[in-house]
Amino acid sequence: MRISSKGDYGLRALFDLAQRFGQGPIQSEEIAQRQGIPVNYLNQLLIVLRRAGLIESLRGPMGGHMLARRPETINLYDILIALE
Repeated sequence: MRISSKGDYGLRALFDLAQRFGQGPIQSEEIAQRQGIPVNYLNQLLIVLRRAGLIESLRGPMGGHMLARRPETINLYDILIALE
């Protein structure tokens, strides 16, 4: 199975959020910088992941993104189905 760049970047973004689970919202610019993902593309992927119920987003200066549920309950299949 081949994973597209969309799937690759989405997996990296969720992995980043899983590593910081419980630390509050993480801004997309931070994720993009750490994972080497273009910010605009990442923002598009985060919208898809939010609609799939994998992440939650908060607006405002202290806002950002976080996993919608515990990391151990999210599997690779769920992520790839949402993105691909």
